[in-house]
Amino acid sequence: MSAEGVSSRGPRTSNEIRSWSEDPLTARARSVWTSGDFLPIARSFAPGAEEFIARLGIRPGETVLDVACGTGNLAIPAAKAGARVSGIDIAPNLIAEAHLEARAAGVAVAFEVGDAESLPYVQGQFDTTVTMFGAMFAFRPERAAAELTRVTRPGGRVAMANWTFEGFVGQMLRLHTAVVPPPQGVPSSLEWGKEAMVRARFGDKVSSVICSRRTLELSFPFPPAAVTELFANCYGPTFATLRAAAELTRVTRPGGRVAMANWTFEGFVGQMLRLHTAVVPPPQGVPSSLEWGKEAMVRARFGDNVSSVICSKRTLELSFPFPPAAVTELFANCYGPTVATLRAADPEGASRLRENLTRHFTEHNVATNGRTTVVGEYLDVQAIVA
Repeated sequence: MSAEGVSSRGPRTSNEIRSWSEDPLTARARSVWTSGDFLPIARSFAPGAEEFIARLGIRPGETVLDVACGTGNLAIPAAKAGARVSGIDIAPNLIAEAHLEARAAGVAVAFEVGDAESLPYVQGQFDTTVTMFGAMFAFRPERAAAELTRVTRPGGRVAMANWTFEGFVGQMLRLHTAVVPPPQGVPSSLEWGKEAMVRARFGDKVSSVICSRRTLELSFPFPPAAVTELFANCYGPTFATLRAAAELTRVTRPGGRVAMANWTFEGFVGQMLRLHTAVVPPPQGVPSSLEWGKEAMVRARFGDNVSSVICSKRTLELSFPFPPAAVTELFANCYGPTVATLRAADPEGASRLRENLTRHFTEHNVATNGRTTVVGEYLDVQAIVA
């Protein structure tokens, strides 16, 4: 989906340049996009990127920012149109390639390494801000949306190209998350391909939004099996997904063991985790982490990487020296899924989750004297690596 008519009208109250604050999600994003040589993938849809810029009718001297610019698919044709262009990406290797691509094209672009969620530019610095299949992958979309409008002058344009959920690439990306889910609480990048979500995220920071569904071709000079290998080695999400899925067996010697303890769907913790997703559902297309508590799914995921799998259901106690309500507050401050869910929920949802967690701990408490002890069921997995 292309959102080419977003007109910025956000407040302009400061010339402060945002600093880049490193955190685990930022580090994970960089890890994904530095995983492979993206340039061959970028070149597969370069004509579509040129058409995207051509539709904008960029004027000579116009200031343009390409966010999550990759190897310069948008920045370079914008510079060819006579614009004064800056490009920013979280992956240093992609910025290095963008410099080479711009030099080969005979244009000057101010490329730098940075984060779409914390852009190092003053408010209203650019006439037009563009991003093609880039900012949509920021783990915190509200921050990315706020930054896209912040750095664009009042009356300026934010132009995005976002993969849709139903399209070819949307289906392909969902194949990835079916194997390795995104971080807990992070919405699907494909939400950016829904017009209603685009409008909600930009909100009153823009005066108008025009969304159009378009297509482009990804063209490769070799057959599908070779394209798969290209993505496996050059496309960050594919490279990272394959690496994560195979890591348990890769790092274990042939004949060695992989041992897992996974919460089951039916057990106490499985029920507790489902209280969270009842308030804030996981991203569309992302499988439940509790699938690892099903023997059939464990066998399917390990596949022929293992020679045998033995699964047993077991229990363990979770014991706390205070009553259920205090355990709820402990989880609210210390357990990642609970912290993330409460942060993402509206006030009513957050209150409901707290109440349901306290009730859940109370109903299953086997301790007395002001303590809390619950019994959780898990799947004990013992696999031998082939």
